[in-house]
Amino acid sequence: MKLRDVPLALTERQKQIGICLLAGISPKSIARQFKISINTVREHQACIKKKLLCHNAYQAGSKLAVLFGVDAQNLKFYLKTLGFKGDHPYF
Repeated sequence: MKLRDVPLALTERQKQIGICLLAGISPKSIARQFKISINTVREHQACIKKKLLCHNAYQAGSKLAVLFGVDAQNLKFYLKTLGFKGDHPYF
């Protein structure tokens, strides 16, 4: 699998959770926002790392940032569209 094909391999929920983790939002807050269990968030996180061929969260975050062209303004807008109210460092 080539790196450019990875965004297509991630599910929509994995993309959402990946961006939230990239923003520094805790798994507990993500679980609360999406009304899922914290274990489900951790499973998505593990799948993201596996699909991106990463060994840790830092590597996954770096690849997600590059793949989705995330900068502070885009990240802030994206999180607002997901319904986050500002309980994280980017607001």
